[in-house]
Amino acid sequence: MEIRYLSEIQFVVSFSIEYTYRKKCAANRVVLSIVLVYSFT
Repeated sequence: MEIRYLSEIQFVVSFSIEYTYRKKCAANRVVLSIVLVYSFT
């Protein structure tokens, strides 16, 4: 039951992330590039 619960949470999270990414694709690319730059410096 716990595994099923976690997989449902993972599905909802991945779906919301994908929806947000498609809605704000350009803004997320900017944020992602900034995060990558800060993580590599």
